[in-house]
Amino acid sequence: MRNLIQSLIILVMTLILISFLTLGLTGCSPDQLANPQTEADKINLATADDLMASFVETYGNRDLELYGQLLHDNFIYTFDPHCCGELGPVYEYFTREDELICAQRMFSGKAGVNSRGQAVPAILDIDFRYWAQEGSWELEHDGKLRGVFQADIVFLLEGSASWRVTGKQVFTVTTVDHFHEVGGGPNRYQIIGWQELSGL
Repeated sequence: MRNLIQSLIILVMTLILISFLTLGLTGCSPDQLANPQTEADKINLATADDLMASFVETYGNRDLELYGQLLHDNFIYTFDPHCCGELGPVYEYFTREDELICAQRMFSGKAGVNSRGQAVPAILDIDFRYWAQEGSWELEHDGKLRGVFQADIVFLLEGSASWRVTGKQVFTVTTVDHFHEVGGGPNRYQIIGWQELSGL
């Protein structure tokens, strides 16, 4: 009986030792193993600048899931009124839901139709040729930050055609704390407004 107990103790201690060695070799903590990296960990929302860098990466990579995490629940996309007639939008703005539906169509790599029923070729690639902020973030009266960006974005379309967006893009970002409701972690930023001013 004593030999059986000793054998069980040795077995348990061996398993514990192996576990610690595995953690040490992989560099993972027990918390990381219990909570593996999620998609949200792949984007950085710690500052307004980090948020916009994540925007360029996720939009350029056509990653709908990560892109959706950048957008605030009250997100509004405002069209440039000079280009609405040419491109087909029949609305003055998109809500977050509208924007994600539009992004899903753009990111899918499949042909579709616009809001006027016109055929739209598949978008095969989105290339940020140029992206730079003009000046610094401006603090608005409600605590949000407003930034103006100069963009040159090329959308490669099916059939070797392309569509180019060149000019000003105005973004409004705000802090949100629901990412860290447990543990009292820092706030994170999300995009709450995107105004198209390029004129396309």
